[in-house]
Amino acid sequence: MLPKDMLMEASIREEICPSISLPLIKRILCNFTPDEFCPDHVPGAVLEELNAAESNGDVKLSEISFPYAASSVSYKPPSTMDV
Repeated sequence: MLPKDMLMEASIREEICPSISLPLIKRILCNFTPDEFCPDHVPGAVLEELNAAESNGDVKLSEISFPYAASSVSYKPPSTMDV
């Protein structure tokens, strides 16, 4: 949880969420629903700044796509000594 207006600065976005792309940050903020822990809506200025950053080509965050590809799960049963 952080103040949403901090996401307006590219350096802070890179420091706090380096593996999340700018379009995904916008998507998360657009789908944000206030609750008892964070009752404030996303300020319109934040979304406008993110739109401007995207249109200026400021998409320097990681190229990791969403959803992330998970590695395969491997299971090793416990040894008979542990059971």
